Amino acid sequence: MNKFFYPGAITFLLGFLISSCTPEYKKSYNEGILLKQKGTHESLKKSLRQFEDAVKYAILAVNQQGEIKKSLGIKMLEYKMFLEGARYLEDSLKINSTDLNALYYLGLAYANYAETCPRAEEAAKYLDEAENVYQKGLEIAGKNALAAGSPEEKNISSSRFFYALGLLHGFLRSNPAEGISFLEKVLAFEPKHIDAHFSLAKMHFSLHHYEKTEDHYRTLLSILDEKSDRWINVKKNLEDLQNLR
Repeated sequence: MNKFFYPGAITFLLGFLISSCTPEYKKSYNEGILLKQKGTHESLKKSLRQFEDAVKYAILAVNQQGEIKKSLGIKMLEYKMFLEGARYLEDSLKINSTDLNALYYLGLAYANYAETCPRAEEAAKYLDEAENVYQKGLEIAGKNALAAGSPEEKNISSSRFFYALGLLHGFLRSNPAEGISFLEKVLAFEPKHIDAHFSLAKMHFSLHHYEKTEDHYRTLLSILDEKSDRWINVKKNLEDLQNLR
């Protein structure tokens, strides 16, 4: 299924791009050329306006191209085609280098590829790439919030990058202490972040921090639906932990 997905998607999306943007661009451009050739004061002024319109359509087309490449990159990740997805996302970021969604998914692409890569040196390289991308996301989120004068925006935008860094260090780099430091920042923004509590419980348990593990289990029991499988599993884990202690 994978090999049949993206050629068709590219054909459809690029077809849409060409049909929606190119005619207006060509029309404005060609009219601008004709007016320029007349060489009169009035025709040159009109020519300038036509070229300004052409630039607007060109910018719109480029921006749409970036969005399409981002969407294709994310779709590749769904099919576990991590390097292919990364290439689309990298191209998208060449067009809009501050796109937080593209940065987040590019980090996921690198991290997932590293996790499945059998070559240790290459895996380490892509983990470093993932970390760099996540750190860049944090930096941009901070700048955006500062420009908007909204600390809340920084918290929302930063949270997922802190979570991703927590998993990267805690599980992929086998450094739970470092992972915990990032995940605790997530809870500072989102105290009821279920996945962060689960991950923190696992990391604290691996470090034999049983009391802190229990704290996260109890928090999860207060958040989760009592009828859900996750609640039942947490309840059992808590009981097993208490028996262990």
